[in-house]
Amino acid sequence: MTGVRGRWNFERSPKVPWLGLVVRLIASVLCAGIVNVSLTMGLELGATSNPFVKTHFDLTVLLNSMEFGKLGRFSSRRNRPGVAGRCGFGEVRIRKEIGDVSQVEWDAFARAVTALHNSQNATGFTGFEQFQDLHSRWNRIAHQGRAFLPWHRMMIFVFESALRKFDSSVTLPYWDSPRDCQYPRGSPAFTGARLGWSQEGSPIKTGWFKNWRSQIPSFHQVTRWLDYNIMIDTSSEINKLIKTNKSYCAFSRALKSVHGSGHLFVGGVFLPQFAGVSSGDMTSVLRSANDPAFYAHHAWTDSGSI
Repeated sequence: MTGVRGRWNFERSPKVPWLGLVVRLIASVLCAGIVNVSLTMGLELGATSNPFVKTHFDLTVLLNSMEFGKLGRFSSRRNRPGVAGRCGFGEVRIRKEIGDVSQVEWDAFARAVTALHNSQNATGFTGFEQFQDLHSRWNRIAHQGRAFLPWHRMMIFVFESALRKFDSSVTLPYWDSPRDCQYPRGSPAFTGARLGWSQEGSPIKTGWFKNWRSQIPSFHQVTRWLDYNIMIDTSSEINKLIKTNKSYCAFSRALKSVHGSGHLFVGGVFLPQFAGVSSGDMTSVLRSANDPAFYAHHAWTDSGSI
């Protein structure tokens, strides 16, 4: 998709002739109503200038309203001279690194995320929680096979589309973790001006997402560790993996491993183990999408910045 920086052309790449089918299959399954809720088509999706106002949001309604039939033209190729850019959804979205967005842009994004989290469907799940429910339900397909990259690309695209129901100017910022690999705890991403500060298993203490809560899998405050024992890969190490793993499947497995370090850094592994307590949300597949950092991290995984 032109405008969202990415590496893979799911439809045309000769190395992955079946991948376009995977994307379309995922989209068709999503549209089948994977979130077990009643459809309330008469209610408006989002549309509020106050992010703290309780509104209605049903992920199933959004999925059924999106034109997934156009996925045959879904492409992530950058424009080349003489080649027209293509975007199956008729729009161009530009994503920026989280440290490069202006405060005005960040506040617009965070306001839309907050509005999504203050919306609900008929069963009482917030709009934000419905995406964690999606991620949990499709754990095996999303993480244990070849669909890892296209499945998560589709998920964050739909998440971004949900935010744009509240503010059409919003796109997902991405956290370029290799940029901060020398001292990830000092990343501008984890400050009150961006994703918020927290460590050592505490709730988010600052910023728009302060004291962020979720009821999936059970009611709790979202926690982080920022585990300094976890090594974040450098850009050179990642580029080496890309050059070494020529096939799509080998590359997907390698990138999945690299992306895992970002999850473990935020959610913690060694520090919680030493402390004898549970890790943060980002460490568990069943909780990771509860943390807004999940989307910034996966937007990087999906980007061309690696």
